[in-house]
Amino acid sequence: MSEATDDSGRASDVRFRIVDVTRRLLAWAPYNDVGIRLVAREAGVSPSLVMKYFGSKENLVIQATDFSDEFTELLAGPVDGLARRIVESLAVIPEAPEGTDPLGALLFIAGSRGLPVELRHALLDQFVSRLAGLLEGPDAQARAEVACAILVGGSVMRRTLQAPVLGALEAASLADRIAPLVQAQLDPPHDDGSRTAQRNGE
Repeated sequence: MSEATDDSGRASDVRFRIVDVTRRLLAWAPYNDVGIRLVAREAGVSPSLVMKYFGSKENLVIQATDFSDEFTELLAGPVDGLARRIVESLAVIPEAPEGTDPLGALLFIAGSRGLPVELRHALLDQFVSRLAGLLEGPDAQARAEVACAILVGGSVMRRTLQAPVLGALEAASLADRIAPLVQAQLDPPHDDGSRTAQRNGE
């Protein structure tokens, strides 16, 4: 199949489809189980075309696990109220295959069997380091990691483990329960070391 005529699509469209299929597969299947042949079959192209475009499975995975656009959108706006915006945004993402929660996918892929250590670290940095760069005050990296842990834990409970209460909550109600815990890490500490949330009687 030629690059220009594969599935009657342009080369850029075919590349996008391959990357999209790979991302969806990695969000639900271990790294070692997602091979070039599986990706090609699900994308409706030949394995040789996948290799032509990406050269190797590792290069394909690097492009498929680039969530920078999703995280840029997720972290847009002021830090004040950011936790609630994040929780509500993630809560309304459809279940796969229609949608992929980027934090949930990041956790699953980062912990996937066989994933190279360098790629695992790069995945986590996409969200955590970006979030840390937005925070004022000391220990920004540690606070960003704790915030990410809370968000990812909520995502796992809601989508992966399908916890009955969390899974049934509407976005606003879910944010009422989780966002204050996350926002407490995003707000800068007071001089006495307490968080903004603690000043409000917590």
